[in-house]
Amino acid sequence: MENEKMISERKAASLLKIHASTLMHWRKAGLIPVNYEEKKYITGKIRINYNEAQFRNWIRLSINSD
Repeated sequence: MENEKMISERKAASLLKIHASTLMHWRKAGLIPVNYEEKKYITGKIRINYNEAQFRNWIRLSINSD
């Protein structure tokens, strides 16, 4: 995934106009077919970053399939 632009889970959720926790639940349920990176910190926090191009393409395909 080098040289690919990544966006935060919060930014990805804003593209869908949903709350970040909704996107987190969808991700944990396996409903998001987009590559993502998970970074775990010593403090217990986790940061998720999605491949922006794949995420935007998924949104576009989801909208057009309706």
